[in-house]
Amino acid sequence: MSVVDSYLVEIGWLFFGAWSVLVAAFLVAAFGRDFLAALAERGHAKRKDSCPVAGAPSGK
Repeated sequence: MSVVDSYLVEIGWLFFGAWSVLVAAFLVAAFGRDFLAALAERGHAKRKDSCPVAGAPSGK
């Protein structure tokens, strides 16, 4: 492999790495609020149903 081929391979990896970061940032910007809201609702439901003593009312 010549120096030019090695350079092109390195540039290709950097390009696809930057492209992946760009796509990931776009997806978080577009869908992050929906994803985080679903996680918050799931966590809220777990806290609401959990009780330290089995069979006792939660009191909330």
